[in-house]
Amino acid sequence: MDDPYLVSTPENVELRYTVAGLATRFFAAVIDSILLAFLSFFILTAGLIFVAAGSTFGEAASLAILAVTLLLLFALVFGYYIFFETVWRGQTPGKRALRLRVMRDDGLPLNFTASVIRNLIRFFDLLPGTYGFGVVAMFLNKRWKRLGDMAAGTVVIRDEVPQAPPRLPVAPTPQPQIEAAGMRDTLSDREYQLIREYLVRHGGLTPAARGRIGMRLSTIAEARTGLSRDGADPHTYLSRLASLHAGR
Repeated sequence: MDDPYLVSTPENVELRYTVAGLATRFFAAVIDSILLAFLSFFILTAGLIFVAAGSTFGEAASLAILAVTLLLLFALVFGYYIFFETVWRGQTPGKRALRLRVMRDDGLPLNFTASVIRNLIRFFDLLPGTYGFGVVAMFLNKRWKRLGDMAAGTVVIRDEVPQAPPRLPVAPTPQPQIEAAGMRDTLSDREYQLIREYLVRHGGLTPAARGRIGMRLSTIAEARTGLSRDGADPHTYLSRLASLHAGR
């Protein structure tokens, strides 16, 4: 099952995520394991071919090629998750296919250090068999964290499905007409375009980006127009403000 996970930003904006459950994480791990097995087989096969070819140059050449092959296999197994989670901001091919993502407990994107820690501990998660300790640890906490997640301070969430862009009203509603009297000044064309772009792209932004950008635009717009937010969330406030500007 997938559980909700709330993060409060320094701007007092509450971001809501859904923690990935055991089933979705299992299938993502299966995809990554299949891909890892295919890549390992390719490297091992190519290495053995080169070892056979290098035997004509002597035993030392064959041993050197074998050592390089084993080194590449180690780098693949250890670096696969770290590489993809760093480049794809918390996603591996398996997680991307299942729309999962690793992030830090405070809602910030996964960084290289946290990825290294969670994947170093992966070897302990695998004991005594395939994710034996890891599965037990996941059942013992409500956020489905394995030992690596606990050590790195990370959590696996479901990526939000982008929503269709909202259609902005072309004429002000009765409520904005009343609020217009409290506006000290109108938005500049540039400010309006920025707000409109935020509203149009709102559904496709990550929750963290929505909260950060929305709060910044709301602060600028409130200082510019003098229209108080009155506790409204950034999206609602900016929607009303865009309607007022379009009406004017």
